[in-house]
Order: sequence, then structure tokens, then C-alpha cells
Amino acid sequence: MERHFEDDCTPRLSDSPNLGIKTYLSGALVGNIVLDTSAAATDKIDYVANDGQGLTSTSTRTVIVEPATVPPPASSANASSSATSTVQ
Repeated sequence: MERHFEDDCTPRLSDSPNLGIKTYLSGALVGNIVLDTSAAATDKIDYVANDGQGLTSTSTRTVIVEPATVPPPASSANASSSATSTVQ
């Protein structure tokens, strides 16, 4: 098998047309990655490639969905303040 590198040093397998790629989301084999972003969670995505000749490569990505934060109330554009002082 011949390996070539592109300008960005990413390997490209030129002699392996039967590259099999499987994707797992939190351990379950999936066809499409769909994440629920409505609640805080940590999901692990594994990409597993195998060339049919026994060579396997795995890449893992961890996606962290953080809870939504409520921004502080915006100051009113019409708000005003005043102060007075008296000399005694």
C-alpha cells in the first residue's frame, strides 16, 4: 500500500479503494451524527477506518454541550440617575 501526504501532511491512501469507515456516537454505531443540544451533555464520537488489510485507525472527538447561561439584564437606554447635595 502506498501512502501519500498532501501539502498539509494529511495522509491519503491511494491504493485502498475499499476503505471502510464506521461512526459511533457514545458507543453506538450510527449512520448520521445527531446531537441533542437542548440540554447539557458530553458526547463521544469515534470514527473508525479500516482498509480491509487489517490496518485500523480511530479518531475520537468529545463534544461538550454546556448549559445555557442567562445573560445579565441589559441596561435601559432611558435610565437616568441624579444626586443632590447640600452645604451645611
